[in-house]
Amino acid sequence: MTLAAKSGTAAPLITAADGNSALASYERINDWLSGKLNHPVTLWPLLPADQLNHYRRGAPDTEDFEEELRAVFGRLPDEPLPDLAGFEELLEFESPPGTYFDAFPISIISQQSLNTMNQLEGESRFDVRRFRPNLLVDVPGSDHPFPEQAWVGKTLAIGSVTLNIDTTCPRCAMTTYGFDDLPQDPQIMRKLVANSEGNLGIYASVVKVGKVATGDPVTVM
Repeated sequence: MTLAAKSGTAAPLITAADGNSALASYERINDWLSGKLNHPVTLWPLLPADQLNHYRRGAPDTEDFEEELRAVFGRLPDEPLPDLAGFEELLEFESPPGTYFDAFPISIISQQSLNTMNQLEGESRFDVRRFRPNLLVDVPGSDHPFPEQAWVGKTLAIGSVTLNIDTTCPRCAMTTYGFDDLPQDPQIMRKLVANSEGNLGIYASVVKVGKVATGDPVTVM
């Protein structure tokens, strides 16, 4: 079943886990989404950065802030929380004002990092789709288990684009959810915490805009 808007305006189609779908312009989209997610949510266009109340973090689901963080980052009571130094803005806002990025505009992960995690014992599949990077890069000849971690603080050139590598990427519970042929797997976080301090990949910001194509060489400066 697909729920459509009254007007013929083109809008993104949202498909829920049960197979039902609705256009983003559907007049009751907020009610529909809230029901599908079992949590009150609203859908918004991108608002200007000075609309701070829009971007401000809402009331937590629990009064215990540590418990809230553990739920977000999928950490057990005996596991350390991620180092959030450099993410102070996100303790106040859901995303950097003026954007709907998780934290930074660009995320990068290497095939070598995925290979490292996939070589661990167990059934977990460290499929790139779980981590949703903007760029998946290959680092041939590197013997580092997580080569991109050494790029933090440096500049990366790829295609006609220049990026500043800002920080590592602490992973959250989203990586454990199931979709398509990937099952729900809490062991994803257990293995990340045990082997890479809960991080996988890096965050970057754009220094010079341009185009990137598959196969473009990557230069770290």
